[in-house]
Amino acid sequence: MLNKIIDGSDTPFIYEKIGTRIDNYMLDEFQDTSILQWKNFYPLLLDSLSSGKENLIVGDVKQSIYRWRGSEWRLLNSGISESFDSSSVQENVLTENWRSSPEIVEFNNSFFRFASSFADNLMSLSGEISVSNIYSDAEQQVPDSRKDKRGHVLVNFVEKQESDQETNDSVLSQLPDILKRLQSNGYSLGDIVFLVRKNKEGQRLAEFLIEQGFGVISDDSLFVSNALIIKKIIAVLRHLNNPEDKICARSVEILGIDLSEKSLDITMSMYQMCEEIIQSLNSEHSQSDSVYIQAFKDIVLDFTSRNGSDIALFLEWWDEYGVRKCISSPQENDSVRVMTIHKSKGLGMKVVIIPFFSLELSQKGIQNTIWCSTENTPFSSIPSVPVTLSSKLKNSFFENDFILETTKNFVDSLNLAYVAFTRAKQELIIFCERAEDKAKESDSIKSISQILYKQLFDDSKDGVYELGEWTVVDRESSEKQDGLNIAFKQGRFPHDKLKLSFKADDFFDKDNRREYGLIMHDILSVIETKSDLEVAVEKEVLKGTIMSFEAESLIKRLSSMIDSVQERDWFTGVYEILTERDIILPGGEIYRPDRVMIDKDNSKAIVVDYKFGLKHEGRYNRQIENYISILSKCGYSEVEGYLWYLEENQIYHFIAPAK
Repeated sequence: MLNKIIDGSDTPFIYEKIGTRIDNYMLDEFQDTSILQWKNFYPLLLDSLSSGKENLIVGDVKQSIYRWRGSEWRLLNSGISESFDSSSVQENVLTENWRSSPEIVEFNNSFFRFASSFADNLMSLSGEISVSNIYSDAEQQVPDSRKDKRGHVLVNFVEKQESDQETNDSVLSQLPDILKRLQSNGYSLGDIVFLVRKNKEGQRLAEFLIEQGFGVISDDSLFVSNALIIKKIIAVLRHLNNPEDKICARSVEILGIDLSEKSLDITMSMYQMCEEIIQSLNSEHSQSDSVYIQAFKDIVLDFTSRNGSDIALFLEWWDEYGVRKCISSPQENDSVRVMTIHKSKGLGMKVVIIPFFSLELSQKGIQNTIWCSTENTPFSSIPSVPVTLSSKLKNSFFENDFILETTKNFVDSLNLAYVAFTRAKQELIIFCERAEDKAKESDSIKSISQILYKQLFDDSKDGVYELGEWTVVDRESSEKQDGLNIAFKQGRFPHDKLKLSFKADDFFDKDNRREYGLIMHDILSVIETKSDLEVAVEKEVLKGTIMSFEAESLIKRLSSMIDSVQERDWFTGVYEILTERDIILPGGEIYRPDRVMIDKDNSKAIVVDYKFGLKHEGRYNRQIENYISILSKCGYSEVEGYLWYLEENQIYHFIAPAK
């Protein structure tokens, strides 16, 4: 929309307004800027430069990893210099690395020099489009003050198994010993991060580490919805919501859930129902499921407190939003972190472990169709032609587009490796599949890990390459404060566990008078006669504001209160009842009395206001007097008002002043 407003103008009105207040601009993470965004930024910068102002653009082409979101690293690589006069552009390269140890810096310098040169030879690239040009500033120096900091790099080339799953499992089996060694060297688990390419890899890794007894922090891997126990709970909820749906019934059957012995009452609040479902599935889940169960219960609690106890509404929300909810642990817990490479950008960690390093060069599944242009007939008459990306394009009219896209794919993968490798401060540990012998030939290399294998394997011993030695740190400086470790225990609801109430910590705890009063007002607002009492309380149970085991006691209490005013006929049906109705005055003021009762002759009005807190004579008296005055002006010849303090069962009577 903004681009359409600009429409090629150098000084569109929207920028004129901004320009009156802003003279200098800083564009950070510029390598992730799209062409459309640049077209929007460009007039601003051009206007600022023409006024003699300075601007700052910060970025690193080697960390451009969002091309799938539209970013274009060529803007930073050459676009800026092409857009402005050379005299107005000054480029400064930061060559000192203040994050990583000398060993890690040496490893990265060597690998990315090798990999970029390899890419150019593989694809016969040269000039600005060459990968070596993009990585020309990759070599970094360690400041003198940090040259005595020791570090360690380990690359483990694991044997390829019959399937990728088996290869990954062989890596997982080595991780507990790695973590224990790091701990014995003084590192806390909170110093360690695992980087993965895909969320599914992170999920499998996190599940394995939890099974091994290690704490895990993950924002994007531990999806609550992926746990089998949660799938079963949701399947039961779907079946209860629509018992006639054969698909839901079949899903329950496939998941092996036997509902025949499960006594689930549809009138329960949804939270209580989930508790009962969890209890009934108690024998079907393991201790590792506990974190998922607790997270799911928190999600249900949060949803019902906001939206009420509606299963259909929850399932609709779950399908759209809930399935993306993740388990997140406090940062201060002594737990390893699992995150994607994309999420790690900009961070620095003492220990980085990359357990499934590969990074395919072809970026399978991403941008298989490219838009090409050519001056050759018959395609020259069409501005752009959609073409499937394949090696067949190499000797076609679209060879230049093929080379450019292939180069971009290579840079995408190499940049991911660069971001991952440069996160480490002291320990960098990489596991990747040992390539077949033919992969040493350039034409057979299909991934960044195979390039790593080609460079390092001859210097490895028994498939393990090391640079430097395992580092030892001062445990006191490394350790973080341990969190409180509370074992999960599933009790039978509600008898042998703490009772949970949604809007009041304890419904009958008068210390929370405001919440208690709101709930009681809600109940009384739907009661016209005493016969409505049980239905009104049941609605609150279904909404989740009170628990079912509280209902009987509450009904008795309110019944006693109503009986105490039996002789006044407030709940006998004698009067027409108006509850919680707005009265709008000519000036726009709005009043809402709790209960107004009008006799059959439409001549007398009685207004009652309920109070569940402490007595405030001045404020509450004025409030009821206002109600009486307003109703008197509505034409009622007789108006009475009452303040009813229900807990003490005290009633104060007010009448309209004589006219």
